[in-house]
Amino acid sequence: MAVLVVGTGRSGTTTTAKILHERLGVCMGTKFALSAHDDGHCYEDEYMYSLDMELLNGRLSLPLWQRLVAYRVEELEAKGGSWGYKGPTMVYTLPLLLPYFVKPPHIIWADRCKKLTTASFKKCYGWPQARADGEWENRQQHLKTFLAGRQVLRIVYDAPRDEAEIEAGIRAFLEAS
Repeated sequence: MAVLVVGTGRSGTTTTAKILHERLGVCMGTKFALSAHDDGHCYEDEYMYSLDMELLNGRLSLPLWQRLVAYRVEELEAKGGSWGYKGPTMVYTLPLLLPYFVKPPHIIWADRCKKLTTASFKKCYGWPQARADGEWENRQQHLKTFLAGRQVLRIVYDAPRDEAEIEAGIRAFLEAS
């Protein structure tokens, strides 16, 4: 079973991935990318994240990215068990990623209101308000457009949430689909 965690970034994806990895036994990666903004623990598979970054920064061609991602997904699915991927870049690469799954993955959307997300963008990345607003709006639009009509669990992190409650919701979603 594959699980993809998507969001705008600074929206609860790390909390969601942490619950999947630590409580529900979904392997979110074997080596995690380090983050200065999440106490070093971001639950982003370093290899997949680096592929996405190389593609989005123009250092990797789309055909090569496609071959490498296809190989990685095939490798993870061959191992069996539950695995997942989470990365802020997936807001742009998700439409390119989905064709490589034999069985459609479970998709969890970690969402957070514009005010809280843009405040976090400004604090963590030093972005001015206009850029933070633009990034949030662009990423939200990508997610809404692509996820429309798909079976998705949307977790809203606008207020403090009990992790046990979130875990129960994720568990129910994964068992039902």
